[in-house]
Amino acid sequence: MRWVGDTLKDMTGLITFEEIKQRYESGEDPFALTLEKWIRIKEFLNRQINYSGVVQLFEAATMKVPFCLDYAPNCSLCPLERICQGPSTYQQILKLLYYLLATGMPLEKEPLIELVDKLIEEIKEAQMEWKKRLD
Repeated sequence: MRWVGDTLKDMTGLITFEEIKQRYESGEDPFALTLEKWIRIKEFLNRQINYSGVVQLFEAATMKVPFCLDYAPNCSLCPLERICQGPSTYQQILKLLYYLLATGMPLEKEPLIELVDKLIEEIKEAQMEWKKRLD
């Protein structure tokens, strides 16, 4: 359980797209949901992970976030565009997971956790920039 805003949330396991979509359509903040997706991925990394766990991580990492519902196919308007497109921390995470899937190499968690932490900070920065634009 974790406090998200002023609500206690069950954050066990990876979030599903259906959960993200339902919660977003119910009015939850898209930044909060995007951050929760990556926090859950990081928490999932604390488990013992085999090949099927890497598959789950890859599926979770490539899953759309709420902004995709509003901005696809106009990604250039999205507040997370610079995070998702081109060379980015997000792309580094995907490349690492893809490499692990393709080679079957064991997962070394520390580099991936560092990248996820960096991405979480980038999302928080994008959130602050977006709020400044709206003010």
